[in-house]
Amino acid sequence: MTPQDFVNKIVQSIPGLANDHRLFVSLRDQLPLLAEAAPGPFLDALEQLLKGNGEMIAPIFNEDKGLLTPRSHYHGLKWALEALAWEQTYLLRAAICLAKLAVIDPGGTYSDRPLNSLRTIFLAWSPNTWAPVKVRNAIIKKIITIVPSIGWSLLQNLLPRSHDTSDQNQKMKFRESDKDVEKLTWGVVWEGQIFIIQEAIKLAGILPTRWEILISHLSSFPENAIDETLSHLELCLSQQTEEDQFIVWEALRHEYSRHKKYSDANWAFKFESMEKIAKILDNYKPIDMVRASLWIFNDWDSDIEESIENAGGIFSSVEEMRSEKLREIYFTLGLSGVKDLFQQVNNVFIAARHISALSLDEEKLNDLFVMLINNKKNIDEVCGLLMQYGVECFGAEWLNKIKVYFKQFKITPDRAGKILASLRDSQEIWSIIEGFEDNINEKYWLQKQPIAMMGKTSDLFVLMDKYIERGRGLAAIISANQRLSEIPSTTLLYLLDIVVKEINSQDIQFDTMLSYYVKKVFDELKQRNDVSETDLAFKEMTYLPCFPDSDEPRILHRLMMKSQRFL
Repeated sequence: MTPQDFVNKIVQSIPGLANDHRLFVSLRDQLPLLAEAAPGPFLDALEQLLKGNGEMIAPIFNEDKGLLTPRSHYHGLKWALEALAWEQTYLLRAAICLAKLAVIDPGGTYSDRPLNSLRTIFLAWSPNTWAPVKVRNAIIKKIITIVPSIGWSLLQNLLPRSHDTSDQNQKMKFRESDKDVEKLTWGVVWEGQIFIIQEAIKLAGILPTRWEILISHLSSFPENAIDETLSHLELCLSQQTEEDQFIVWEALRHEYSRHKKYSDANWAFKFESMEKIAKILDNYKPIDMVRASLWIFNDWDSDIEESIENAGGIFSSVEEMRSEKLREIYFTLGLSGVKDLFQQVNNVFIAARHISALSLDEEKLNDLFVMLINNKKNIDEVCGLLMQYGVECFGAEWLNKIKVYFKQFKITPDRAGKILASLRDSQEIWSIIEGFEDNINEKYWLQKQPIAMMGKTSDLFVLMDKYIERGRGLAAIISANQRLSEIPSTTLLYLLDIVVKEINSQDIQFDTMLSYYVKKVFDELKQRNDVSETDLAFKEMTYLPCFPDSDEPRILHRLMMKSQRFL
């Protein structure tokens, strides 16, 4: 009997090793040493626990409530498998075990999951195993075959990326490898990366979400892999539905625009690749005018400026280009095209703020509003902007037509109030909204987002009264925060009392902005002669949590030194 046989026999005799996850939990920190001492019996036991759906070992991922942070018990097992993976002899079995653990891993507080261990083991430019690249590639292929559900996630994590990082895995402490370590050259790295890319392309098939990921990594691929990927991409586009085709086309167009803008950067595509991408984009450009125009409203302004320059100076700014594109859609497709654009853009405000470029008459504006409010995908933000535009063009009385539409199409008070909340503040607007039915006025005041009001003082007082009636003290303070000197002291003190109730009922969030506005009120009250120091001190006592980091002396502190009443 060899020493190894002797140790194997001891480890095999440990009760519960192959059928009780609690043993792995209790041996957590010793598991790497146990695995190193007897790799065969250790892997045999673990493979037994991982049979079926892995329910026997799944509880090892449960998190217990710790003193400061949650505690999990899978780390020792993960470290043991990482250590075994250094040896080519055990790499396949250790990797398969990690892959099966990754399948049943529910995720949690800690980031060092089994899938991350697989990434560090097989990462082409920094492998945490002594196995040569050809062996690593063969084992990755085996993992994809045996544990297909983890295949794409693994390949996605192994794709080349710029500014990549990696960690050093656990190593064996006593066992020494008798294998010659393969020298890591660029040729070896590229061989590993190209294999990953080829396997990822196979698994991507014609799925648009997977091709989006491949395209986002494309600039980090080895040069010959870029051409191969683009060839497969073109084949993929030819087989996809129009919907999926657009998703992939848009991802490629975005990457193309980025590289065109920074063509002088060392990470940018070479001229030949850019030409090939441009050809693909041109061949598969969406027929739908709205889809083909989305990028103008979705991309960053700095990226679109490059397109303005290429247009030969036709447009003087990005905003002008967007306005012209919206007009083009309207004159070609009508209001339905405008509606489709609002539905599909990432940020509807960017598109909707150019509505004035259409110069719609009252009838057309009404038609567009009705189309949007009855749409399956609610675009209430646009409805609010349309209302404000209608008020500016046709006067506040135009809102009476909106009132009719709300009733005609049975818009709920909650939704109607949210739409109306986009209107700018004025007494005329508020008076008209009071005439809306079904409790819409109440929902309007409860949902309206407060902003600093710069109009007439009389309007400000009316606005604050509306908020106060509904117990929205903080909203009233925000509305007046730049004009607190115009507000009577009794009103400011009363608002502080209301805000306390809002905090206690959790109607508002206790955050730094709350502290900012409350502090402004206290700073204003301190300058006044009609507020007693005693009243202000009691208010400061209530709001002390709002000033945790302030070194500014408080009236409360001064009175505590003078009067026992405050001790």
